[in-house]
Amino acid sequence: MKRVCKKNGLIMICVYNEKALDLRLDYYNLNNDKLCISKVNEEGTVYFKEGVVSEQFSKDKLKKIFSEANLNCEIIELNPISYMCVSKIEK
Repeated sequence: MKRVCKKNGLIMICVYNEKALDLRLDYYNLNNDKLCISKVNEEGTVYFKEGVVSEQFSKDKLKKIFSEANLNCEIIELNPISYMCVSKIEK
């Protein structure tokens, strides 16, 4: 995203936060005719037999990801289970 973003452009992503696991599992279990959970790890990553992976992120993990890409980001809590990350590209 950083490579293709124009000068003064924005990178915006929305992710599940670290409080989302129970609601995500409830939803996935209600829709188990479409996806079948094979594993859930300690970080809240859900793996499905069909090959789909669903992750959640803490603020610290997001800061690390953006930092490793040499980007600053603002992390905004959208609702109780998600964050939006915004990074302005200044090339």
